[in-house]
Amino acid sequence: MSDSPQPSSPDSLLDSLLDSPLESPPDSPLDSPLDSSPDRRDPPGRADAAPRPAHAQALPAAGDDLFVQYERACGEVQLAGHRLQRQMQEYEALMADIRQLEACATPEAREKLSRLQTLVESAAFQREEREIARMATALVSAIERFKSDAPASATVTTAATAATAPSSPLSPPSAPSAAATWPSSVPQERTAGRSLAVRSPRA
Repeated sequence: MSDSPQPSSPDSLLDSLLDSPLESPPDSPLDSPLDSSPDRRDPPGRADAAPRPAHAQALPAAGDDLFVQYERACGEVQLAGHRLQRQMQEYEALMADIRQLEACATPEAREKLSRLQTLVESAAFQREEREIARMATALVSAIERFKSDAPASATVTTAATAATAPSSPLSPPSAPSAAATWPSSVPQERTAGRSLAVRSPRA
């Protein structure tokens, strides 16, 4: 992808994760693709400004509005898919940093791994994990509704576009090939919690 993240320096993602609080960003990566709030709607006249084919002008006004709304909703779902894919790439980079820390086996590395284990077991982290899973499920449901409710001509156009596209932006990226494990130096009282390194992303 053209907007894939640049390779990060060692420990940069880990330091950012450990030093920043778990707060939802102003612009969540997985904003609801069906958000119809006034600030998310197209500006007045935007849909009518683009030139339309002759057959589109022949459609009734109600049918034309339906196609405009459908295209806008599909675009928002596609944008959410791109954002989710970028988050998955950042997750894979984070797993690589964790494996590098485990290979170091230095006191500083063990201290960072211990802090990560504490973060994974925190209520705030688990709450964010549940919210991500909920939004990912909502995204999949929205895509299925679009497939079942799509107008006939839109379905044909979508199928033709998918046949010529190199890859689908909504295809879930593969999970990390190898799962890291916590070193034996992690305090035993934390072993009851789940490890960040063995989690698989929910997309």
